[in-house]
Amino acid sequence: MIYFVYPSPIGSIGILAEDGEILKIDLETPIKPWGKPESVVKTLVDELDRYFSGDLKHFSVPLVLKGEGFSQDVLHAIQTIPYGMTITYRELAIRSGHSRAIRAVGSVCAKNPFPLLIPCHRIIRSDGKIGNYQAGTERKRFLIDLEKSHS
Repeated sequence: MIYFVYPSPIGSIGILAEDGEILKIDLETPIKPWGKPESVVKTLVDELDRYFSGDLKHFSVPLVLKGEGFSQDVLHAIQTIPYGMTITYRELAIRSGHSRAIRAVGSVCAKNPFPLLIPCHRIIRSDGKIGNYQAGTERKRFLIDLEKSHS
């Protein structure tokens, strides 16, 4: 298992990986790195470089998704949102097959273990306001603007 810290335009991003899979992405409180970076981490670093330069629209590294059916449904629905686009929490609830669970969909977004890779920053409020983001609204706005400028 390794923990690598990637310096990004939105601050340090912690990457936890093991056995060729990404286990978690940490945008809030990266810790001191440890372990030797595996090839999957090197691939992700390359993809992050390309994402932040506007050259990558979809991440390809393997992820370990845990959780029960509802969370899985929501995370999979988030992955269908095209680069540079936003949808509302209500639309995400509908796409995930849980149209009445708008607040619960927001909770899944808040606990997303793979921010950026599963792009919950593309979810906004029904009134057009940006809404919350686990790494702060400034970072969410940066990511939305970055994608819109390259799409």
